[in-house]
Amino acid sequence: MAGPQGQGNQVPPSQAQVAPPGVTLAPVPQQQRTQQDIVREKLAETIGEIIAKAQELGFELATLDYGQLGRCPGLKPLVEKSRELVVALKKLMEMRKELVPGQ
Repeated sequence: MAGPQGQGNQVPPSQAQVAPPGVTLAPVPQQQRTQQDIVREKLAETIGEIIAKAQELGFELATLDYGQLGRCPGLKPLVEKSRELVVALKKLMEMRKELVPGQ
């Protein structure tokens, strides 16, 4: 059975709306996303961007010539903190995979 105004929605006969002659029923609105849903989607997108950048940083760290660090000792703390960041973000990525299967 077609839904209101011939939109092709399948409505069980027990839930079909019947209007008096000459009256047009308004379509039933689809469930609206809540503000929390929108924030959750934005958060997931932002976390994905951060994880992608962390992966790029991890690739750079993995291919870094550590012999060159002796020439610039100021880079050693930067490299160490970057590695710590990548490890923490890897944990975040693993938690995200648990929460959002298929990601």
